[in-house]
Amino acid sequence: MNDKKVVIVLLNYNRPLDTAECIDSLREIEYQNYSILIVDNCSTDSSLEILQNKYPEIPIYVTQKNEGYTGGINFGMTKALLQDPEYVLVLNNDTTVTKHFLKKLVEGINSYPRAVAACGTIVMEHDKEKIWYAGGKIVRWRGLAVHYKKGKHINEINSGVPQEVSFITGCSILFKTKYLKEIGMEDERYFLYLDDIEYSLRMARRGFQLIFVPSSIIFHKTLGENQSAYKLYYSVRNRLL
Repeated sequence: MNDKKVVIVLLNYNRPLDTAECIDSLREIEYQNYSILIVDNCSTDSSLEILQNKYPEIPIYVTQKNEGYTGGINFGMTKALLQDPEYVLVLNNDTTVTKHFLKKLVEGINSYPRAVAACGTIVMEHDKEKIWYAGGKIVRWRGLAVHYKKGKHINEINSGVPQEVSFITGCSILFKTKYLKEIGMEDERYFLYLDDIEYSLRMARRGFQLIFVPSSIIFHKTLGENQSAYKLYYSVRNRLL
């Protein structure tokens, strides 16, 4: 009953089955005071029909065109803020979550007075013994983000004290909404890829803390991160930007 309101934003583009699996895992969490909203980023498949039929109780907002990751997330965050929540969680739709992840994340972000955003441990979904993200840092001169312990065994995670980091991945970010007006939302020039590097830098420049919470665990379908000319273009372009 004391849980503060969290609105969870899921962005879908032509992946309704992943989105559904994510929602089904969210329904099993212990945190009580949360709601979900879906942004469909002008999908070209039957995503909208599938998700509306499966989850009639969840609001689905549809963009007029593909706004990219950054535009789609901003659209969703704007809708989320209308509910006046204490926190907004931006969560990749190709993730599944553990029962305690959100409670641990909220506890972690509140353990630092100047924390504006937090992320937990992210494990590879196809190999639940391997870490994908366990905190991170930005290498400024390269415009690069490094994931700590990527590929290492899950046993290397210390599930104890939250810690300050210089990079949190856009795969899962819990925001304190009272600071969002000051830091702003995603920079839509990036469209997709590497936007979380700019966002992390911007939050740090404003004097805020970014927090890694080891005990908050989710799983990410990293096998979907195939290389492509499309991804290469935006990665190079956005690193320069």
